[in-house]
Amino acid sequence: MAKSKKIDGAGDEGTDLSDEQIDVRSTFGPAAPIKIDTYQALCLLVLIAVGFLIYSNIFQSPFIFDDYLIIKNNPSIRMEELSLSDVVTAVSGPGSNRPISTFSFALNYYFDGYNLFGWHLANIVVHIITGILLFFFLKTTLQIAGRLNGNGVASSLGSKGILTVSGLSAFLWLANPVQTQSVTYIVQRMNSMAAMFFILALLLYAKGRLAGQKAKQAIDMKAADGRSKLRARKHYLWYLGCILAGILALGSKESSASLPFFIFLYEWYFFQDLSKKWLKKQMIYIAAIGILFILVALLHLGLDPWEKFKNLRDFSEGHFTLGQRLLTQARVVLYYLSLIFYPNPSRLNLDYDFPLSGSLINPLTTLPALIGIIGLVVLAIFLARKQRLASFCILWFLGNLVIESSVIPLAIIFEHRIYLPSMFICLLPPLLFYRYIKHEWLTAAISCLLIMVSSYWTYERNRIWRDDIALWTDCTKKSPHKARTYSNLGVAQKKQDLVDEAFQNFLIALQLDPDFADAQFNLGIIFNEQEKTDEAIAHFRRAIDIRPNFAEVHNNLGVALLKQDKTNEAIEHFLIALQLRPNYTEVHNNLGLAYVKQGKINTAIENFRKTLQVLPELVEAHFNLGDALLMQGKTEQAIFRFQKTLQLDPDHAGAHNNLGGQLLNQGQLDEALKHLTRAVSINPKMAEAHNNIGIILIQQGDLKGALTHFQDAVRIKPDFQLAQNNLQKALAIRGEGDPEAENIQTALKEIPDDPELHYQLGNVYIRKGNLPKAIAEFEKTMELQPTFLAAQNNLALSYAANQQYEQALVAFKKLIELDPANTGAYYNIAVLYALQNRVPEAIDWLKQAVDKGYQNWRLIKNDKDLANIRDSEEYKKLVEGH
Repeated sequence: MAKSKKIDGAGDEGTDLSDEQIDVRSTFGPAAPIKIDTYQALCLLVLIAVGFLIYSNIFQSPFIFDDYLIIKNNPSIRMEELSLSDVVTAVSGPGSNRPISTFSFALNYYFDGYNLFGWHLANIVVHIITGILLFFFLKTTLQIAGRLNGNGVASSLGSKGILTVSGLSAFLWLANPVQTQSVTYIVQRMNSMAAMFFILALLLYAKGRLAGQKAKQAIDMKAADGRSKLRARKHYLWYLGCILAGILALGSKESSASLPFFIFLYEWYFFQDLSKKWLKKQMIYIAAIGILFILVALLHLGLDPWEKFKNLRDFSEGHFTLGQRLLTQARVVLYYLSLIFYPNPSRLNLDYDFPLSGSLINPLTTLPALIGIIGLVVLAIFLARKQRLASFCILWFLGNLVIESSVIPLAIIFEHRIYLPSMFICLLPPLLFYRYIKHEWLTAAISCLLIMVSSYWTYERNRIWRDDIALWTDCTKKSPHKARTYSNLGVAQKKQDLVDEAFQNFLIALQLDPDFADAQFNLGIIFNEQEKTDEAIAHFRRAIDIRPNFAEVHNNLGVALLKQDKTNEAIEHFLIALQLRPNYTEVHNNLGLAYVKQGKINTAIENFRKTLQVLPELVEAHFNLGDALLMQGKTEQAIFRFQKTLQLDPDHAGAHNNLGGQLLNQGQLDEALKHLTRAVSINPKMAEAHNNIGIILIQQGDLKGALTHFQDAVRIKPDFQLAQNNLQKALAIRGEGDPEAENIQTALKEIPDDPELHYQLGNVYIRKGNLPKAIAEFEKTMELQPTFLAAQNNLALSYAANQQYEQALVAFKKLIELDPANTGAYYNIAVLYALQNRVPEAIDWLKQAVDKGYQNWRLIKNDKDLANIRDSEEYKKLVEGH
């Protein structure tokens, strides 16, 4: 094996490995030496491949838990363009205290919306990059440690050993199943990004220190020319990078505030050789680090940290006291340590029900756990001189848990909190293997076996994350006495329309904890959807009693109150919801509905538009805005909103009904009928749609069908006066009096300006052959309703039958203006010109009819009324081949 370059003292740069080679024969038998760079590149390639492989089954894992608050239901991150204003908006909503990671969410949305593949790919890439940075940082640390007294096994590693231990440690950390919560759980990119920048900052600091030592040596030896002096100053760029990475780490998650302490500790351990003299000189810097830490804490917590603590969810709801948390954390920290060394998927849990410590002896493991933590600190101090790396690993683990596992009353336990602390713990096994197992191949084999087992367990654990029902079912099995696991399982089931199962799980949650606000809220949602409004309101009010700052409950309570026409109280709760969550955009939509009920249409429209500015794909906001615009008589704008609603949700019955109603008013009967028929197929109980269909069928001469729909409308909505009037008119039209017209004439005495009655009377006169009276009734119909297509068509036909050809031509051309797609009108105009022996005009209109889609060639060839044009060449060419 090639010998390492001898380094004297802690002030040197470190071993230069770039030109060295590794002789792999001692491990793997005869082979050609491998260059260090090749060996390193190979390690990194395998690291990347393993990272993607073990997380290859998460790309469609759904959003869960806090993903909804920070990502899925957070309109702030829905960045549409890379502009300064959009970036500022993205980092100003939920997660604004972590702007760097929140901005990464906004970039995800900008490039691919809520496509799960892109979100998971970003998390995996961050994890792999962190693993690579850890590899380089461990390698650098081992090189530095190898030169110091008290370095233990590090001094005997050599170039190859350093790379191997660094690689194996990075692999063990990367593949550890306990990291799945930081990688697969999308929102925990906050945690993984913070760790990535944290380790990068330390790596850059170490590189800067080494570069600075080299520059100092050159100057001390008076060997520095101008270029060397310039190069010497460049080592400050490493420090600049360190500061930048530190800022990015803190902007990703506040737990990175411990970075200055670890830079200081790293300097003392590996560059100052634990010098007490140096430590005494740094008291001012220690004080500065303390002040910086306090300033960062105040920046985040404000001048009254206790007020901030009281708003932390689990603590504010009385799940534990501050004393209970402090005592419990000793046991939690040791449990974290056990998870790192034995991360079997059966031990991993998204939502732990960790027993609280009420005293030093309740449970009995509390005092031993505290003694164990103290023992670890004592051990770190004891090992500092002789086994410095081991000492640093212990302090790394404990120190990086201080913020989240001490006085701040966060939730008791989450696996993602050991993502960063576990990094140096994963260095210990390879170091111990090298120390106590003399054969390199056996050390590598054991480490590789551990990596393979960890990789398999990680892949298996990720199977649970692929489905939120499976994930929360796993939580209920591992935390069977915790209400939240059942409530969240119910939410997952309800999303998949398993309402009965969800209902039962919400009940179980309340049996376990009657004061669990989420379960009260979720039951209220189900009751509200089942139109059991009183029960829904009762559960919503109970949830607010438990948790007054529950914005979602205030919003949904307002919706339920609107159903009971308690508009003022509903508005109060909507406004409270907005105070609690100013970016809660959906509330503006509900506020708009409340203002519509109060007749404040302009205010309602403002709120609907506010909603759509942030949530342009919120279906109900488009629909509600369309309704409000109709109330202002802005028909075309309303139609656009209904069409937009149907683009987003083709099965929106209300939009089909409203669009159909407006098309009916414009005389587009066929299109209107399509939308209205679709509306009642989606929602058979939509009385308005049945009524509108009846109106169209009356105009199309389908009296029987019209009667059926009017009857349906009245049956569904007995107080629907318009439908009742239409039903009475239809019944009058169907009357069997003698003569037939008397029934309609009687109805007309009560409603003289009803266009439908005049239209039906005209049809009666046609059947009786009284064309002049029919024409008079159709003319009256068109006077009352100028867009009545069926009446216009029958008027033109009546003129033609009465040989009033010019009037018939005018009437058919008017029909084409109203309905350009009416190919029959084109054909009838051709016939009228043919009857008058006006051949060119007849041929021209016949061609237009064919061009528009008229395909009744049998009639064209046999219609006696076209006799005058059959001998023309144009006619023969037109019908040739048909």
